[in-house]
Amino acid sequence: MVIHISGTLNGHRFTVEGKGQVDASKGTAHSRLQCVDGELPIAWEALASALNMDMVATKLNGITTFLQGTLPEGFTDQSVTRFPAGNIKSYLEASWKKGVLMLKYTLVADFKADDPVVTKGIKTVKPSEGTVSVYEDDGLETITTFQFPLKTGSGMVTAKQSSVNHKLGGGEMGAEPFVLKRSMTLTKQGSDRSDQIILLTHSEATAQ
Repeated sequence: MVIHISGTLNGHRFTVEGKGQVDASKGTAHSRLQCVDGELPIAWEALASALNMDMVATKLNGITTFLQGTLPEGFTDQSVTRFPAGNIKSYLEASWKKGVLMLKYTLVADFKADDPVVTKGIKTVKPSEGTVSVYEDDGLETITTFQFPLKTGSGMVTAKQSSVNHKLGGGEMGAEPFVLKRSMTLTKQGSDRSDQIILLTHSEATAQ
């Protein structure tokens, strides 16, 4: 899996590159992400939640199909993650090329300068559940509520995400509603001077 993210925060550009692996039999995606411009201007925890990387490797548990059936041509994922004082808009094109899963993102974030998403005052999102349903006959929509504990105090930042998927070519995309159980862990290696993380996501489908 090769990942490229071209993003802006309040007009400030940044680029993230990464590589990883997916295992749909376990529902996991494991990646190493690095901001190539120096320090990432937004909290990694918020960025990771907006990427929806877990959906690529969803363990289906009997659900007919989700996104894997669209490969090799692939699919798009257009999402908006709305926080109390800002939002992250993300567009993904995912495809299979020469035996490698390619994830290409364009991301736009707008927040107040003192927001915890910008000051990096939030922790990794808590495990959550999304509801997946058919969107305008030819797509899928996933609605998820995320909760991020604050690093100081006992407060919580809540964000709601709407994500819509469409096929880029042939293949199959699921047509039955289901619940998507989602979780992630995020680790930054203290010995590494560059701004990078190890991201492990997990997702499983369960029938409604």
